[in-house]
Amino acid sequence: MEEHISGLGWKNLGDTTGLQADGVGTSSYYIGRAWSPTGLYEGIPEPGAMYAFITIEGGGTLTYDGTSMDVSRDHMVFMNAEADITIHLSSASARYLWKLKPTVLNNPLVRERIGEPLPVGPEVWKIAGALTNSALEADSAVTTSGYFANASENLLAAVFETVRQPARLVPSSRPDLVYGEAMHVIEQRYNDVALTPTTIAAEVLVSERTLRRAFAAMGTTPRTEIERRRVRELNDLLKHFGVTRAFEHLSEMSGFSSARQARSALRRV
Repeated sequence: MEEHISGLGWKNLGDTTGLQADGVGTSSYYIGRAWSPTGLYEGIPEPGAMYAFITIEGGGTLTYDGTSMDVSRDHMVFMNAEADITIHLSSASARYLWKLKPTVLNNPLVRERIGEPLPVGPEVWKIAGALTNSALEADSAVTTSGYFANASENLLAAVFETVRQPARLVPSSRPDLVYGEAMHVIEQRYNDVALTPTTIAAEVLVSERTLRRAFAAMGTTPRTEIERRRVRELNDLLKHFGVTRAFEHLSEMSGFSSARQARSALRRV
């Protein structure tokens, strides 16, 4: 039990009677579930990591960087793992938990809601719970794969996308928010051959001109970032499959319209 709790980034400061915990993963990421009648837990500081949990039963008081707040059932919280965190469970509580090195979730929209309990109904959190429950019964070769870690984080990002408010509100006067939201869209849809700067601008409700300015402020362009993400995926697939899959097929899986386009991108990036 304790190894799973610590693997998920928490240290138990109280009585462990009745504690039930399961988890799988690696030193970089870990997912699991836990149930306890009551308890006091402290976050284990870890540079570059993010903790998250969804409470599905019970609740208590979360203290995050000196600010205390109530966390009840059907709420999720993202936390910077380097922060000072404690949670006091005042009643029997069940929760799903994650520890990860954020990529998709490392964007301004998520960072603005760090440490904030976000309401999430069962119709949303059940899919995250289903993935976790399945992982606990799966072959460790699957659950220790980087692809599984990415899938878990992408699912959390989808849950966040559903529950965050206000939805799709990106002030055009804030290039950092426009950029962050656009990069989130790229991460979610890079393997869609139809993804272009035009479709990204429509997704984040800004003009293409505003989108280009936001990326220019970061020293890049939307098209460049789409291509970089597709090249990164293609390189990962080439390492994984080698010559067992046709280059044209891997190119399409990465979001390129053709093998020729993919080869040109590999030379540029």
